[in-house]
Amino acid sequence: MKSYQHVTVMKVNPDKKIFTQHGLHMNNSGKESLATEIANLATNILLNHEVVISLGLENDQEDGVNNGSN
Repeated sequence: MKSYQHVTVMKVNPDKKIFTQHGLHMNNSGKESLATEIANLATNILLNHEVVISLGLENDQEDGVNNGSN
């Protein structure tokens, strides 16, 4: 993961209150708190991200793809 700049590692709280009784799955409050943390992390990444990747699709009409001519 260190060689990739697009990877972010997030630590999960190992508190037993967010897991079911057998400890294999998260309960509803655990899922909710994890989803909130992921949303906050994604928001921060998107707000601080300045690189725009251009797909080069703005020239389609010049190539006759979308102009309706036959």
